[in-house]
Amino acid sequence: MAVLSVLAAIAVALCGAAPAFAAESATGPETSKTLTENGEHTGGTITLSVKGSSSYSSTSTGANVIFVVDVSGSMQGTRLTAAKSAIKAAASTILEQDNTKVSLVTFSTNATTVLSQTSSISSFNSSVDRLSASGGTNWEAGLSEAEDLVSSDSNTSNYVIFVSDGNPTFRDSANGYTGDYNRRYGVYGTGNSDPYGLNFGAADAVAKSLVANGVTLYNINAFGDATSMQNLGGISSDNYFDASDSSALQSALSTIVQDIVNAHDYRNVTMRDTVSDAVVSDTADGNLVASSVTVSVKDENGDAVKLTKNSDGSYSYAKDGATKTFGGPAVSGKTVTWSLGESYQLENGWTYAISFDVLFTQDTLDKAAALLNGTLASDPNMAVEDGVVKVYTNTASDNDVTYIEQTTVNNVTTEKSGQEDFARPSITVPTATGLTVSKKVSGSAANTGEKYSFVLGNSDLAGKTYGTGDDAVTFDSNGQYTFQLSHGQSKSVAGLPVGMTLTLKETGLSGNAKTSTTAKVDGGDATTVKSEGSTATETDPVSVKVIARAYTLKDGKLVAPTDANTVEFTNTAELVPQTGVSIDPGPMVVLLGVAVAGGIAVTVGVRKRHGREE
Repeated sequence: MAVLSVLAAIAVALCGAAPAFAAESATGPETSKTLTENGEHTGGTITLSVKGSSSYSSTSTGANVIFVVDVSGSMQGTRLTAAKSAIKAAASTILEQDNTKVSLVTFSTNATTVLSQTSSISSFNSSVDRLSASGGTNWEAGLSEAEDLVSSDSNTSNYVIFVSDGNPTFRDSANGYTGDYNRRYGVYGTGNSDPYGLNFGAADAVAKSLVANGVTLYNINAFGDATSMQNLGGISSDNYFDASDSSALQSALSTIVQDIVNAHDYRNVTMRDTVSDAVVSDTADGNLVASSVTVSVKDENGDAVKLTKNSDGSYSYAKDGATKTFGGPAVSGKTVTWSLGESYQLENGWTYAISFDVLFTQDTLDKAAALLNGTLASDPNMAVEDGVVKVYTNTASDNDVTYIEQTTVNNVTTEKSGQEDFARPSITVPTATGLTVSKKVSGSAANTGEKYSFVLGNSDLAGKTYGTGDDAVTFDSNGQYTFQLSHGQSKSVAGLPVGMTLTLKETGLSGNAKTSTTAKVDGGDATTVKSEGSTATETDPVSVKVIARAYTLKDGKLVAPTDANTVEFTNTAELVPQTGVSIDPGPMVVLLGVAVAGGIAVTVGVRKRHGREE
């Protein structure tokens, strides 16, 4: 009687006396979140998308649905009567769709194809009405008949709905053992059990063949007695239904029919994403701005849909002679929200996406270095994996898509709300970068051809080599590297660990008291490292912290820092007179006066002598 009540309940539901298939979908719309690095190691682009599924897919591809139904002796009487009603109602629902056909296979000791690929519900119903029940349970026979009915048309999807209330007691194949051959029926098996699993094994081989050939197989353990059905065909758990009571069986068939007819609509879809404090957008306060969020839509073929942005921020497009409109994204602080509209339904197979850029903050890069160097234990927005720091660009919450799912079967629509969290992707923080040292000279005594020596070092770099080929740099056993530069030249050391502090100084100076030296780190203010008047032969050491290249604020906007990880040394040299020679103007004036006076006296004396001679 349990069988009767279960199938009767199904028949009532399918025939429309109650809401058809009180739907509970296995999945919502397809969603995706990606984070693509920008190639500059400064951040990346976040893309959120949702894909619509709103109409029966077989309207364009076709569907061939094969019912494989147990009509063994246990189905006699009222059980079979209820089963007939349920089967006819299910077929009616499927055949209401375009390009669909149904087939009917029954099995007991043997199997029979009752009806093959018909689109006529009256023919199907007549065939069902003539069914009777007797004999054992031969799963292999039923599935083999279904295999013969699979459509070879590449534009047709094949489905097998396999229903049984008990484990197999017969098989068609020997399956390695002939001792239980039944000559009367031409099958193998005892007819009442499967002690060595041979009957199941034979059926399982056929089921796996169906699945391997692209058939979607659904197994329903109708009343809890077909305990081995869960493993039949190696199907996913989503395609197995353990329907131990009437409501469970009704729910199972409801889900299967929905999957086949794809009668889902998704409306009132809202996507939301909140960026973490580890990244910023392109404004001084680090918040997102609506103008930086781009919208794109692709149709079922992957082609871009032409969109028109309206004055209120919404978007419109033309389809089937009509204009449709959905809402645009909105930004508040670090959260972007995209509500497509309460009544807007996603187009079947269309992908809706928004994208926006995020950039690392300098604080994030400094923390990443501290994590690697062991000076910071942890950070909620970062993770260290295999010596690499990964940054979560989004917060742990407030990143999801919500929707209302509409399911329509037999013209009865039910709705339920759904919510799915977006993934929380991470992006790799650069853990090594280069350092560039440059040289300039200025002043009246500047020698642009002179070579100047530098020493760069950190004891942790002892014996290590950075860079490759001609650019390779090797630090000595003390962790120092010595090099020379002339005016206008520079030296770069690639691959230095981010967060490491090195010392840099210029050596071998002449000791000229009229020469001064300044150093400018990361494009900052010049600092004097050798003062005028000093006779030192080397500059004071400069501390240089290797940082990852972050964006900096300039006039309220984020700009790429061209001076990051740079040190510029400038020597200013002036002319110096010989030692002991005075340049005081007083004595010079006196000497000049004496010379002038002497010249005048000589001139006067010559003229007087000349007059006497005349």
